[in-house]
Amino acid sequence: MAEHSKALEFYQKAVEIQEESLPSNHAHLTFTYNNIGSLYASMEDYPKALHFYQKVQETQQKSLPQDHPYMAVTYSNIALVYESMGEYSTALKFHHQALTIREKSLPLNLTDLAATYSNIARAHDEIKEYSDALQFYEKTLEIYQKTLPPNDPELAGAYNSIAVLYVHLERHSKALEFYHKTLEIEQQYLPLNHSALASTTCCIGMIHKKMGEYSKAFEFCERAVEIGEHSLSEDDCYLAFYRKQFDTIQKKLESA
Repeated sequence: MAEHSKALEFYQKAVEIQEESLPSNHAHLTFTYNNIGSLYASMEDYPKALHFYQKVQETQQKSLPQDHPYMAVTYSNIALVYESMGEYSTALKFHHQALTIREKSLPLNLTDLAATYSNIARAHDEIKEYSDALQFYEKTLEIYQKTLPPNDPELAGAYNSIAVLYVHLERHSKALEFYHKTLEIEQQYLPLNHSALASTTCCIGMIHKKMGEYSKAFEFCERAVEIGEHSLSEDDCYLAFYRKQFDTIQKKLESA
């Protein structure tokens, strides 16, 4: 935090000089406003971050075409601040402005496009618009499948996000499909007893439980407990949750 304060002091002095000596649409002003906005965002002072990102936007609108890629970056920054403030509908408005530019920019920057789709999906997810979120996570996944190695952690993350949405939509078979895709990749890059494997394994078990497939649920929840006991502390809340799920399923099987 002390480093942030020093950097902020430096940039504030710089911007005072620049505002007195440079035209209001000068690129150096945009750069400094953006850095100040980023600093405030990292300090979680979102109103001030928003103020300076909006100054970036105002400056760029005087000097750049409306569809310039730099404008997309600024719209994304503003959207992410609104997300951090819990204002998801406003965030979506700015994410879509960024998307409009990025979908028209040639050559397409697939990395930026995937990030924008993912940002839009996450915002829809936060306000429980699960079908809309799924649509944009699928667009993200389509790019990842074309551009990333088949065992890339980001690909696993996309599969996991889609699986969670299918759970919300109560499409259990599809949720299982995507959790298994997640697990398949995680097993390639994580240690065998990593806590993330316990989480994914437990999620698979819980879906089998919802589907009334208690033998399969038992198998996966037992494995989640085993992994959790090797990767988590004895008083960890996740380990307690895995054990609770396992006990519930075991009792179901015993009473059958």
